[in-house]
Amino acid sequence: MMNDGERPLRVLVVDDEPRYVRLLRLNLERHGFETLEAFTGIQAVEIAQRERPDLVLLDIETWTR
Repeated sequence: MMNDGERPLRVLVVDDEPRYVRLLRLNLERHGFETLEAFTGIQAVEIAQRERPDLVLLDIETWTR
């Protein structure tokens, strides 16, 4: 999928489970997206600041007691 600048839309996929990252990456790339991967929150922030993705998909878990 292309944006207005004629480059593929860039998606940052963030999850601590590598198989979920791989699954999303394969599906997104099949549809023409460029993907970036992160496995921790710190890694995701560093990549997002450097690469400026168009979209971030992330896994968030909340714990309640």
